[in-house]
Amino acid sequence: ILIPARADQGAMSTLHRAPCSPVVLLSVVLCWCVAIDCFLSCGGGGVASARADELVPVFNPIVMIPGLASTRLRTWSVVDCPLSAFSFAFGDDVWLSLAMVVGAQSCWLKCISLEPWTQSDIVDGCKLRPDEGLDAISELEPGLITGTLSNVWKSFILTLAELGFEPHGSMYAAPYDFRLPPARLQSRDGYFSRLKQIIESAGNMRGGQQGRFSTATSAVVVAHSQGAHVFRYFLEWLKHEVGSRHYQSWVDTHIN
Repeated sequence: ILIPARADQGAMSTLHRAPCSPVVLLSVVLCWCVAIDCFLSCGGGGVASARADELVPVFNPIVMIPGLASTRLRTWSVVDCPLSAFSFAFGDDVWLSLAMVVGAQSCWLKCISLEPWTQSDIVDGCKLRPDEGLDAISELEPGLITGTLSNVWKSFILTLAELGFEPHGSMYAAPYDFRLPPARLQSRDGYFSRLKQIIESAGNMRGGQQGRFSTATSAVVVAHSQGAHVFRYFLEWLKHEVGSRHYQSWVDTHIN
């Protein structure tokens, strides 16, 4: 129970001296609780009423940045593996493909490798690019057995789905080629430019949502392991992209 700052000093001294039994104190507390409940349910005193459906917790959209080796990589080239029954075609999984690791190990190692000095694709090797969307970070190799063993973000995504999150509306993934250093992520794939668009879109899309997402205007970024370093690099890149004068304003507007 709060005592008003303008209370009469004489009344204050009387209040402090007066004995207060636990029964009386409990009765006062219960009365206050009933009064507050009535105020909220009945729209007390001209203040806008707070109905039960207006008291539902508001969730911010979530952008997920995976960690090291937590994004599926696919081939964008055709590669024949000599002395093996396997080969790589467009769209095949390389990270991760346990069948290729076991059945064509040398070919798989060459396929997943980059030029050591330039981090560019190996000539006559595989051209790998990260998969897109939530599937890219959910399971590295979907399957009855391999899916469970390669579960990365799937459990987290399913938990969000149970809370009402939806793809492209309130939860987003920002997969990337974890083999690349941060500077190459931008120069080769334009990753930080796309991440900026994803974060901005997450806040803008909330206008089409109802209920828990309708008032959220900024996104919560969930970055794991190496993804945290990638996100920190993104923030430094952002200072140069939007300018130091507008950097803090952009962060305050789009990131919760």
